[in-house]
Amino acid sequence: KVAVFAAAARLLTPTLSVVALRRYKQVIKLSPNGEAYATLSKVLADQGKYDLSDKAMNKATRIHNEQLSSWSLF
Repeated sequence: KVAVFAAAARLLTPTLSVVALRRYKQVIKLSPNGEAYATLSKVLADQGKYDLSDKAMNKATRIHNEQLSSWSLF
């Protein structure tokens, strides 16, 4: 999972964003997490796919909030 995420991060250039998009979708399929959805949101926004970018960021936020609510402070 980490290797795929790192490979996707190296592809965050305008010419390679299509490949990066595929890699982040792979990461999400292997291990859905907020960081992957947030970065997917950036790639989609860079491609001008703002509706999809918003959906990915909403998913990232939802996952993050779910993780926070599962914490016990006491």
